[in-house]
Amino acid sequence: MILIALETSSSSAGLAVTEGKAILVESSLQMGSVYAEQLPVMLERGLKDAGLKISQIGGIAISIGPGSYTGLRVGLSLAKGLAFSTGKPLVAVPTLDAVAFGSPYCPYPIHAILDARHQKIYTAEFDMSQGNLQRKSRDIATTVDKLSENINGPALLLGPGALTYGEQLRANLGERAHFTSSGSDLRASSIAALGLEYLERGEQASLYEIEPTYLRKPNFKRRSAQPDTGVLPNVP
Repeated sequence: MILIALETSSSSAGLAVTEGKAILVESSLQMGSVYAEQLPVMLERGLKDAGLKISQIGGIAISIGPGSYTGLRVGLSLAKGLAFSTGKPLVAVPTLDAVAFGSPYCPYPIHAILDARHQKIYTAEFDMSQGNLQRKSRDIATTVDKLSENINGPALLLGPGALTYGEQLRANLGERAHFTSSGSDLRASSIAALGLEYLERGEQASLYEIEPTYLRKPNFKRRSAQPDTGVLPNVP
């Protein structure tokens, strides 16, 4: 199955086009505040580079949060628009799951960490010791110090938040803190891989009910329960 995967939970947007477990195209771009203008262009270029038409895709996977309010809204809007116009299934992948997925066969508990700004983080604990992703906690918004208080043994710290607060985590945890060279990556291809697993299990998001996972209350309200189909790129 050919999947389009979008990762827009931070200021960097990620796109992957995959077929089964093979990555056909993967790209990322520092978007800043121009998600709405650049993301459709990024998608159009990705399909072109993969030599595909939009009609050839089998599904859409979207990173559902937690993360940036603006990024999550724009990414989900585009994903809904694609699913609505093509009739293909949409799957929502928790962002922290995608972070943890990037480190298979880890013997230590994994703490996926995203920067929530204002000295806050989003985090969840996972187990990958058996080679498959097992969630051990729910997503929470907290601080580095409070997270550190709950880590009693060796732990692998992953995600953009682990990079941002790496010095503080090392100071708090000492030898208990472990990092990887790619531990700051949040890849759209991980969204695609998990999205494929969801689709193979028959899981699919409802266009009328799916909402981003914010954890902290956003400062806006949706106007309608109708599906937001977004603005579609001009793709063949």
